[in-house]
Amino acid sequence: MQYHDKACSGYGCYCSSNAKPNRGISCIIRRSAQEKAYSVIAKRDGTSLNQFISMAVAEKISALETEEFFRERAKRADLKMFEEILYRRGGEAPREGDEVEK
Repeated sequence: MQYHDKACSGYGCYCSSNAKPNRGISCIIRRSAQEKAYSVIAKRDGTSLNQFISMAVAEKISALETEEFFRERAKRADLKMFEEILYRRGGEAPREGDEVEK
């Protein structure tokens, strides 16, 4: 059996190599993972296993895109301005445990 990638091999899934963006993807998932998904996750959420997997993929894509967004945003950060704002006079004192050492 050929796994889609290293991550798949650890979970016992196999995705067909002819998967295309506008078509379905066939995956074989280890029986123990299927049983866990059916008995705990899919029933609790009131979704089908297919919907659960689709949501999991969408959540992972969202997390990866969010990570990339913040990575790109951090490149534009002005640390000098940040420190000026952080240490400016006025405002209220930091709460206990929120203090920053200069």
